[in-house]
Amino acid sequence: MQEKQRSSTKKQFSQVKNKNLVAKKHEQIVKAAGELFSLKGYHRTTLRDIAKASGINLSYLYKYISSKDDIFYLFFQQMMHEIHDWYKPYLDENGKIDEDTLKGENPIYMLKTIIKNVLEGIYRINNEMLTLLTETRHMQDDFLKIILAEESNNIALMEQVIEKGVKEGYFKTDDVKLTANYISHLLLIHPLRSWNFKNHCTFRRFEESLTEFILKALDVTTPTD
Repeated sequence: MQEKQRSSTKKQFSQVKNKNLVAKKHEQIVKAAGELFSLKGYHRTTLRDIAKASGINLSYLYKYISSKDDIFYLFFQQMMHEIHDWYKPYLDENGKIDEDTLKGENPIYMLKTIIKNVLEGIYRINNEMLTLLTETRHMQDDFLKIILAEESNNIALMEQVIEKGVKEGYFKTDDVKLTANYISHLLLIHPLRSWNFKNHCTFRRFEESLTEFILKALDVTTPTD
């Protein structure tokens, strides 16, 4: 159902039937818009700004999108695809949690892998992530529901990893769902707070420190036979 909704939304964006051309132009438009959103914010960025930055004439731009909201959604969708890739080692080909992989992996290793992938992924697109985190409130409700559904899938994976760790005696927590949400939120702290600690430590030290903090919060232990 979610895929059908996403596809129908995409169809409304463009008057051009050549899908490859549309995808190429959308990428060009979103790249320019993302940089402008990071620099100026969503409301202060105009379609004229985006047209100029993307090198596409404003009247021609309307062949590929119908409004700034469309571009905003495409930007967020691209970001969610990026985030999806960080969790990919534990997802199946349909983007759902791979139960077989989940069963076979050590939960401490899985958690460390997710933390590393997410933190390093965010670091590569720090400004875009800040836009994602601060501008979501401007998104139309129907678009927002799709984005939040994808975010919920990532948190569900975190829940299952923590639950597995608790059952196998590696982690300790009284509330798996809340803990998964706490950790998922902590992993987003760099774009929101790096201005405050960027002169205090390197990114690598930040990554090590946050990983250690999360593992201590879960009271990580190695089970004995």
